[in-house]
Amino acid sequence: MLAACLACGCRPAPQVPSTNLVYSAALRTATNTRNLDRLRTAEQRIDNDHAAGLIAAEEYTFYGRIIASAEAGRWEEAEQAALRFRHDQLR
Repeated sequence: MLAACLACGCRPAPQVPSTNLVYSAALRTATNTRNLDRLRTAEQRIDNDHAAGLIAAEEYTFYGRIIASAEAGRWEEAEQAALRFRHDQLR
């Protein structure tokens, strides 16, 4: 948990529209399965949708930190951050 906290700045994830929960779900699946292809697919979709204005800057940054953790081989940390992101949406 500490590693996930460090990776994402130890602050709650930004609140996002319910339609954007697909991104954290995709990252959770990619990190849970340690699947680099799924991670790349999620990253590409996130990048494209951010460019289209569908993802706010703070949300995009949070996803980027999750992706960076996974790319660095810290899959468990990335998975915990993705789970925390979804949990934070309940507040």
